[in-house]
Amino acid sequence: MQRLEADRAREAPPEDAGLSVGAPPESTAELVTWAASALAQVIHRAAQDRSIFLTEADQLRFIADGCAKLGMVRDKAAEQERIKKAAVRAGLTSDKSKPSVGAKSLAGIEKPPTARRA
Repeated sequence: MQRLEADRAREAPPEDAGLSVGAPPESTAELVTWAASALAQVIHRAAQDRSIFLTEADQLRFIADGCAKLGMVRDKAAEQERIKKAAVRAGLTSDKSKPSVGAKSLAGIEKPPTARRA
């Protein structure tokens, strides 16, 4: 058993090999996209390195579970990107990394005619 553990330790890549996740963003709007990217990198690492799993079945189960989770956040990540782009196009935010905060002033906006009964 000790020999098996020593062989695995010698063959295993460094802990940070292939992962460039970085710190999570402070903006919750960007967190879903960051999590999807990080999860994809973890799945890729698991697919590349068989030595971190005891059996091939464990490796395949881990990859399948990661892919299922990625599928769950994929649509949300794409939606967050579209919302961010639309906000920039609409002028609701000037900085692409920071969404606008607070209400816009209604001063200068023409009031629509209302239907009034006589």
